[in-house]
Amino acid sequence: MAEENVIVTRGLTKRFGNKKKSIIAVDNLDLEVHRGEVFGFLGPNGSGKTTTIGMLLGLIWPTSGSIEFFGDGKSKPAKLLRKVGVVMDSPSFFSHLSGLNNLWYFAIITNCASRGDIDKAIEMVGLNERGKDKVRTYSMGMKQRLAVALSLMHDPELVIMDEPTNGLDPTGIIEFRETIRRLRENGKTVFISSHLLSEVEKVCSHVALINRGRILAKGSVGELLGKMKAIWFKVSDADGAICLLEGVEWIKSVKKKETGLVVAEAEEERAYEINKLLISNGIHVNEMKISEGSLEDFFLATIDAGETVK
Repeated sequence: MAEENVIVTRGLTKRFGNKKKSIIAVDNLDLEVHRGEVFGFLGPNGSGKTTTIGMLLGLIWPTSGSIEFFGDGKSKPAKLLRKVGVVMDSPSFFSHLSGLNNLWYFAIITNCASRGDIDKAIEMVGLNERGKDKVRTYSMGMKQRLAVALSLMHDPELVIMDEPTNGLDPTGIIEFRETIRRLRENGKTVFISSHLLSEVEKVCSHVALINRGRILAKGSVGELLGKMKAIWFKVSDADGAICLLEGVEWIKSVKKKETGLVVAEAEEERAYEINKLLISNGIHVNEMKISEGSLEDFFLATIDAGETVK
């Protein structure tokens, strides 16, 4: 059964400036987001994430390329965007009102939701027990969840979040993960833009890694990390081990993580050869293990290699 497309972009490009002098913010972007995915759009600040979201929402006009929502390339974007909820990185509410009354206020002025819709949205983000409390008593994480509830009042099929973990403390980030889990369980498709690769890795099923406006890699998290095996080992001389292994052709990269701990990117079967090479050169190996790399490691390795992974 074919996967149903929720977002498709083809050759999406945005240039700022004129013909004589311009900056390419987004460069020939091809994306596919399927129904039910939690899709991470990940990259450093200034990589083109927010510009892309602006084009998806019709706030920024593309220089070239196309955008299609829900497999519908004929309807006007304004009609299709009614199926989309949006969470920006700095939610603002009336602090003297309760969370429920804030949502009710926005529902009245937009005429987009009933009281039942609001109650359902509050429950979906896990704020039903605090809905009647004033927003000034909310933590930053709770305000972020209230922002998600606001985006859910009209029961959208797709929720787009731009840097949703900005400013959150560890407790708020854990609450954010739980909110994403609830959205996924309720059948929502979620598109998350973030520069925090290590955090979003925990909640996303699929990702695209972007840098300087270009996609470096895309696919399921499992597929991408399956391409990169990390061999971790504790040694008596980390600097000596790095110097020795940097000259080995089949080792893609080698780095020191902390005192005595070194990680090398290589095929799993090569662990024995690494161990033998170190010992034969007088470097004692205290511990060795194999693990998948993180998205952050994969991203940095991809940038260093100058590769684009499809």
